Amino acid sequence: MDEHTTVLAGEMLFPSATMRGLEEQIILSLAYDPATDTLYAGTRQGIFKLAVSGANLTADEGTTWTRLGLATDVWALAVSPADPRVLLAVDIQGQVFRSEDGGFSWGGKR
Repeated sequence: MDEHTTVLAGEMLFPSATMRGLEEQIILSLAYDPATDTLYAGTRQGIFKLAVSGANLTADEGTTWTRLGLATDVWALAVSPADPRVLLAVDIQGQVFRSEDGGFSWGGKR
């Protein structure tokens, strides 16, 4: 893949240049936080985030995904509309995990 190739993930198209850090990942779920302009990807090996613009933008202008702290298959993912630091993730067994710090630490299997 070169920088002009497009990758389909669900209903969203990503130029391959924005896939750095996800090259070997299978994307199972996506969530977008418009308050911080951040995209989250749930994969078979955990959660990754990409700051699209603004203060959280990575040094390479938002082309590298950052791995976050949950290491499980993430089949569903959501960002709280009331507080963008709160994320919910659901694994293949239906266990719900909650983060209150933007995905860096996780607690509570429910």
